[in-house]
Amino acid sequence: MPHNTYKFKTIKERLLTSTSAVAGLSVLGIGLASVFNPIALGAVGAYSAYKYGSSALMAIPPYKRWAMNRMVKKGHAKALPEDAPVSLMAKDISDSLGRPKAPKVYTIDVSTVAEIALPLGMRWLAKLRPVQDSISREAMHKVFAAAPGANVLLTTKEALATTPEKEMRFIIAHEMSHLKTDAFSPSIFARSIIKNTTQPLILAAGVATGLSLFGVGLPLTLGLSAIKALGAVIAIQYAAKATAHFGMRVVERRADRNALYITRDMDGAQKAMDHLHDGKQRKAMSIFKEAVQTHPSYLPRKAALLKSFNAVSKYPPLQPVNDNTAEQKPEKAKVAEQKVS
Repeated sequence: MPHNTYKFKTIKERLLTSTSAVAGLSVLGIGLASVFNPIALGAVGAYSAYKYGSSALMAIPPYKRWAMNRMVKKGHAKALPEDAPVSLMAKDISDSLGRPKAPKVYTIDVSTVAEIALPLGMRWLAKLRPVQDSISREAMHKVFAAAPGANVLLTTKEALATTPEKEMRFIIAHEMSHLKTDAFSPSIFARSIIKNTTQPLILAAGVATGLSLFGVGLPLTLGLSAIKALGAVIAIQYAAKATAHFGMRVVERRADRNALYITRDMDGAQKAMDHLHDGKQRKAMSIFKEAVQTHPSYLPRKAALLKSFNAVSKYPPLQPVNDNTAEQKPEKAKVAEQKVS
């Protein structure tokens, strides 16, 4: 980085995220092509393109408004007023970043969070009360997310009620960094493709395996083939995710760094990590489990915070780019006086 200019995206980060995304998709394509026939891959590829296309539509303002209004009408989301504390906080940070428009903040309900968390084929469980109760206990108090390209922040009423202001400011700054730098992130693109391609194959192979093992009208040879396919696609999914998700963790560490640059509050950042990682999440994670995580685990992430804070401290504090109201006030007063006279 130049000594006098802070970079929200460094060249190294761009290379790491792009390379890991391309490598992950390459592992996925080569692996699946060696196991499945072209017809099956074509069908799954079409589904994956449809799912990713549906997500990409959120970057189009009219569709974004329609989708969010639909969630609001169904009772799954609620738009917060512009004078809500979290909305004002997001606007303040947005103005500091020089963004032309502050993000809209929505709270989402437990069924929506459950659907996002559950894999394909299990999302019907999101409507069950025991599943919702589990999500409420484990996750609802720490849900904060950004929709890059849509200029939307998502959270829950539980998270707003339990997150202190210092921690929340760091978290909102982190999500604002995603809005600023990750509208068209190759890592997010690769993650979506891997997820939407492998989950249908795992579901189909798993169903075929179950039907064969329980003798429901499928020959044993087909069952054995399904078992092999299931094992293969699980292994391919792991390898592709381990490769592509490295870039996702780079994106998250970058958002942490940018949030520290915005807030200059190391204490708030450390406490935010404690709030977001509770109980077992604070324990050391094996390298095999860490490899497929989209976010860094607790201990490496907290260690990276100190390194990032030392790095951003070399730069002058962020100044509000859009906040020129002080300069405009005298001019507005003169105009008002002229109109009165």
